[in-house]
Amino acid sequence: MLNLKIIIGVTSFTLLCIILELIRRGQLKERYALLWLFTCVGVFLFSFSPKLIKLLADITGMYYLSIISFFSFMFVLLVLLHFSVVLSKLHDRNKSLTQQCALLEHRLMQLEAKREGEKR
Repeated sequence: MLNLKIIIGVTSFTLLCIILELIRRGQLKERYALLWLFTCVGVFLFSFSPKLIKLLADITGMYYLSIISFFSFMFVLLVLLHFSVVLSKLHDRNKSLTQQCALLEHRLMQLEAKREGEKR
């Protein structure tokens, strides 16, 4: 059991370092990394103090494995929700940019037509 705790702790710490490095290099934005950072810290803490999981299990009345499954499922749901929000914002921004581009193209065509009319 101790080996499993060490493996989980080292893995979560390594993932935390990778996430921080990605943020430092600018490959991952801070607002997208927050969920991952909190998760890594939580897994790291839970890996070395199973009493926290036992306490959560006692508070909620769930079994140990159920608590772990529940939090894993909630993490996946939070990631999906987060990506849905980001995609929605990107869709709206893309639509707005497309409309602005079309208006600019229309304006450019009008100016070119006006310029051609002035040359004649």
